[in-house]
Amino acid sequence: MRPAPLLVVGVLVAALTLASGTPAGADTPPVGTPPVGTVTAGTVTAALPETGTAEPAPTTEPAPTTAEPPDSTESGQTTTDLPLPPLPPPPSPSPVPSPSPSPAPPSAPPTPAPTGTPTARPSGPRPAPVPAPAPRSETAPTRPSRTARSPADDPGRDYYPEVPFDPVTTPTAAQVQAFYAALKRIQVLQNTVSTASTRLADRQKELTAAQAGLNSARRERDAAGRRMFIERAGESPVRLDSPTPLNALGMDDEERDVKTFNRLVRAIAAWQERVGAARTATVLASTELTDARRELVRQQAVAAALRPVVDENARGGLPGGDRGGRLRWPVDGRLSSPFGPRYDPYYHVWQLHAGMDLAAAAGTPIRAAAGGVVTRAGWFGGYGNYTCIAHGMVRGQRLTTCYGHQSRLLVRPGQAVSAGQVIGRVGTTGASTGPHLHFEVRLGGRPVDPRPWL
Repeated sequence: MRPAPLLVVGVLVAALTLASGTPAGADTPPVGTPPVGTVTAGTVTAALPETGTAEPAPTTEPAPTTAEPPDSTESGQTTTDLPLPPLPPPPSPSPVPSPSPSPAPPSAPPTPAPTGTPTARPSGPRPAPVPAPAPRSETAPTRPSRTARSPADDPGRDYYPEVPFDPVTTPTAAQVQAFYAALKRIQVLQNTVSTASTRLADRQKELTAAQAGLNSARRERDAAGRRMFIERAGESPVRLDSPTPLNALGMDDEERDVKTFNRLVRAIAAWQERVGAARTATVLASTELTDARRELVRQQAVAAALRPVVDENARGGLPGGDRGGRLRWPVDGRLSSPFGPRYDPYYHVWQLHAGMDLAAAAGTPIRAAAGGVVTRAGWFGGYGNYTCIAHGMVRGQRLTTCYGHQSRLLVRPGQAVSAGQVIGRVGTTGASTGPHLHFEVRLGGRPVDPRPWL
């Protein structure tokens, strides 16, 4: 007998045994657990996972075959093979190998599924895009505060910045320095006079109020005295202006009129003290004001004497000048405020107005008064957008012109400019109350009157 039929019969018996159940004495699998086995019809199935969390084992594709499955029999009859029960669906794969997007935290949006070749991405939210650099701002974000301290705190305080001064090395520079010192002293004295005037007015008000209180107390005392002595017939009269209390004259302390009279006598004494103190303070304030005014007149005379000497510097030719050695007008505008000490309309204190104001419409071109090199261009405190141009030396001193409160700067430090070149636009930046050009002429850094130079 050939061994092939016996081998086929054995295989069929084993297949039927597995399909019908487990042998006696074997453990019964849980309900719902699919049978585990191997099909020899060309398909190999691995063992299913025992739990829903395990990862399914890889399976191989069935090999193609044309052979029909062999018949199996249990009692000698030939029958077809019973179909295997269907396999349950595989458990849900873990998020790691799944190509679907994993749930993102609530604070971050879900990440879309990658397509094509996956690339490494940084974890966490995407960085914010870097904004493009903003253009250079020509104006400050805010204006200077108009709230100035009282001139009494520091009458010589400068609310506008000053450029550096050159050392005094020539007689002409000494004259300019003396002129500048006289102007600054006038500024201090003007604030002192203003403060002393306010103080004197306050002291006079206090004296007037104290005098009124004293007169009122005297009238009330006289009325109380008349009521007492007129109603008391036969009583010897006493002087109403006597500071002596009535109980010392034998009157009854418990009477209402007597108490009122004594109270008024004490009030009059207190008012007299207040009147004396207010009168003394008024005299001191008046003396301070008189001294400040006298010194102010003297310093004004000193500045007036030095002014023509300083203005003489403009008589000669100017390096880079125009029109016969003079500076050209920087803007076509109206003179609204001259050079010298003035009551500042912005800070409401006396300041040295270091230039002249030329009122013009906003945006009017500003032209260089002479050729030179830009030494400063930018924000400069109360001057707002401020430009300075150096024009060379005049009688041993550095000559510069400066332009303030511009709405726009059109030059930069180190740039060479020619006479009449547009360097900016009229504006109202900084401590300004309206569109205008603040124009300065400086010798050695010290301001002088621009009018003789134009």
